[in-house]
Amino acid sequence: MDGTHSMKKERSISHLMTRHRAGSRAVLLAFLMMLSTTLCVFSASATEAEIALDPWAIVDSSKDVRNTQIATAGEDLVMLAYIEDGNRLEVQLLSASTTGLPNILIDETTGSIQSLAIATEGCESTTPCRLHVSWTTKDAGQNEGLHYSLQSIDAVNKTISHLSQNQQIVNRDNLRDVAMAIDSRGGLHLAWTDNYDPSGILHGTDQIRYTMLQIMQGSQSNVLPMYADALISDTLLTTNYGSKGHASIGIDSDDHVAIVWDDVRGSSVEMLFVMPNPTNGYMNGEWSDICTVLYGGTYDQGTMPSLKEVAEDNGILLMETIYGLHDTIPTQANQNNCAGKNTNQNSRSTPLSASDDSGGIRKLQDGIYNGQTPSPWWKSERDDWGPGTTWACMSWRDANGNTGSQANPPTNSDHRWNEVATRIVVPFGVEGPYEGDPIQNSDRNSIAEAHRRCLDGNTMVAPVYAYPVNNPSDVLDSMIDLAWCPDSGVNTQSRNCPGTSTTNRNMSSDVISWRQTNAALTDQWNALSNLMNTGSRDIWMTALDPWDFLDNSATFVNGTSATIFDSN
Repeated sequence: MDGTHSMKKERSISHLMTRHRAGSRAVLLAFLMMLSTTLCVFSASATEAEIALDPWAIVDSSKDVRNTQIATAGEDLVMLAYIEDGNRLEVQLLSASTTGLPNILIDETTGSIQSLAIATEGCESTTPCRLHVSWTTKDAGQNEGLHYSLQSIDAVNKTISHLSQNQQIVNRDNLRDVAMAIDSRGGLHLAWTDNYDPSGILHGTDQIRYTMLQIMQGSQSNVLPMYADALISDTLLTTNYGSKGHASIGIDSDDHVAIVWDDVRGSSVEMLFVMPNPTNGYMNGEWSDICTVLYGGTYDQGTMPSLKEVAEDNGILLMETIYGLHDTIPTQANQNNCAGKNTNQNSRSTPLSASDDSGGIRKLQDGIYNGQTPSPWWKSERDDWGPGTTWACMSWRDANGNTGSQANPPTNSDHRWNEVATRIVVPFGVEGPYEGDPIQNSDRNSIAEAHRRCLDGNTMVAPVYAYPVNNPSDVLDSMIDLAWCPDSGVNTQSRNCPGTSTTNRNMSSDVISWRQTNAALTDQWNALSNLMNTGSRDIWMTALDPWDFLDNSATFVNGTSATIFDSN
């Protein structure tokens, strides 16, 4: 596999690929405004030659302002939409010829506004036109989901007013990254990212969804006159497992709709599992479980699909190696869903690849603590998931900065990573990270070393909390130190990771909680699935002809979803 990216085509309603109609009016207006002194309050007068093309603060607020969208109307009216303090959506009017123009509050929520998109209709002339606004909210109770609002823009008088009530188009949490475009017939097209998966076949991975609206004239008195009505409601555009996001919409002169997004299909991910092997047998169940998740099969609570097979069936290359600490492998590595996976060897000398994608179960000969292998050589490393993690990351990037096949950590047996895959280390822990319980300064030093070496090597670490019998808070604290950043004391709730050094830089990973006795493995399967979906992205595209679909479909009912689940 190589590291190149490409544009891929998704199956679509219409196989006609469309071109995006682009215009230069907004770009020209932005250039003209750069040459204006009216907007720039600190420039009372200046000649054209004296104007520097440096940015300036247009909305200078004591609030946190993000997710800015821009549109234009008439000759010199600019509309800025933005999210303020995470929960207020506002539109600000600006003009090169008029100061002190108003801003209007579109929405304020008790939750948070995750994304917004705007589109204009008929704003090329000086006649009144429309501004369409769509946004997504989360953690807002009954008001969460996808929303829409319509505004009237008077470019001559430079005013903005509501034409519709705020409407909730989709009522669900965790919608984000909304995109919007309007066609020549007034059809409004929206796409967004969503992990809604009632069928369960997508395993909760982020997908691209779509809806098509039309603006209607209302008839109720004392109510704003316009409202949005669905022509095609909440529809799943992407239909295979794997994370997708950040849709964008373009519409051509024939009202064909092109939608693009980034997609994890085509990525390669390599996971390295660091497995303790304590003499008390506390990890026996986890050894069996990890094989069930990776390779699939029956277990005490039913059956589980193979994560590797799901990845392969959906265009994702998952490579994996399971290492047992202390140069040992338990009996469980030869039983049930682990059967046939035990190589009974140390690390291999060549990296995994698309044609040779499994390292199986192997023995980790030595970890690394304080830059060295254990001393004395016979010291027990059965619980040393901290030094095991350091070894895994230094196998990619050693202390001298050498990477890949050139890395040479201070161990006799090193792991050889795939050169282009996303690297993920998954250490399991049931006791302290260095020599087990109790947790001492050496354990904290081991975590700080592993955190630093993995960040240096751009390798993600997702520690697994395997429900320790003793000192559970200490073990969880160590894992949060590794996944986020180390701090002093025992803190299982939060971290302050300012990022001023590698030591206090946030790895921005997660701690995975493993199942306890008689619980299903669904959450653990999903947690490793989420890790696998952090690989690199390609761009995919679909082309739709929704008006033809609406006009000629003999069975589709306007206003319903175009998603059809095939139960076969």
